Amino acid sequence: MMDITSLIGRSEAARRLRVSGEMVSIWMRQGRLHFIPTANGRLIDPNDVEHLRQERLARADEGRPR
Repeated sequence: MMDITSLIGRSEAARRLRVSGEMVSIWMRQGRLHFIPTANGRLIDPNDVEHLRQERLARADEGRPR
């Protein structure tokens, strides 16, 4: 079971991913970021954010000339 105190909000996820909060919301709707709905908003597992961040970095590296 996940410790809810380790979850982060949309703004923090956006900061870590270097995207807008709206982009984080889009990824949540698309299922790319899983979240837990709460009375105070949606909370995201920081491990999912890190996984997506690494995925985006790998894709960016693929497009760079060597």
